[in-house]
Amino acid sequence: MPLRLEKTETHNALVIERGLYTKSFLLIVDREKCRGCGVCESICHRSAISLVDREKTIVNGEEVAQTSILNIDEHLCDHCGICEAMCPFGAIEHTINGEPIVCVHETESFPHYVRDIRVNKERIPPYLERTEELCPLNLISVEDGKLVIDEKSCPCCRICEDRTEGAILVSPIFLGSISINQEKCPEGCKSCLDVCPVEALELDGDGNVYPLEKYCVYCEACVQVCPKPEEALIVTRTSVRHSPVKSGAWNKALEKLATSDAFDRELRTKRTSKVANAMKRRNIGEESDQN
Repeated sequence: MPLRLEKTETHNALVIERGLYTKSFLLIVDREKCRGCGVCESICHRSAISLVDREKTIVNGEEVAQTSILNIDEHLCDHCGICEAMCPFGAIEHTINGEPIVCVHETESFPHYVRDIRVNKERIPPYLERTEELCPLNLISVEDGKLVIDEKSCPCCRICEDRTEGAILVSPIFLGSISINQEKCPEGCKSCLDVCPVEALELDGDGNVYPLEKYCVYCEACVQVCPKPEEALIVTRTSVRHSPVKSGAWNKALEKLATSDAFDRELRTKRTSKVANAMKRRNIGEESDQN
């Protein structure tokens, strides 16, 4: 039993403090960064995370959907860090005794996302004075005359590629597909458009929502607010770019995070790697015997 267990909620943050005899755990959810995508909810091994729907708000006389609110049961959370490791928006932070630590990274049971972001230093200068136009999440800034990208919070939507004409190149974290069945969409509904964090959805001239698949990060924030998910709006993740990892816990999470094809493909890759390493060790042994 913890000596201290406190949960504090404000408009901007959710904070859980757990004090033990020798360790103090702190979990912080930045609600400004959280997009209500549900990635953390789907992979929490304790089922401690849930999303709470919010009522639509009125903006300029029109109803506008709001992102779902993340809630964490402080009694179920064990501060493992899976939610932080897998949050594509960098909205969650864990500390132990004041030091930033993600336990599942420390134990190498969960991987890091691979965020491959490259900046052409020769071509980027013309954009340094208007960085606020480059990223829909305002993750690009200038410090001491140099471009700075908040990579931990970057879902790799690739919008900055087009807005800098290729001076920034980004490889996506998730690969997948998104489709909208206009016949199933409730008339006048644009909830998905309202909550999309990366401007990957647009309205056509007839008032129908359609996806800009190049920019979609397959986070599923849109699915969380759709009144007819799996009918009107279908988002599928087929691959996850991540650092190498050997873990049964990760295999279970991947099954929830992406399609079964992605899981099978990763297992095949690991088996191939094992065979290659075994053959390499065998060849090295044979060469040593010959010498």
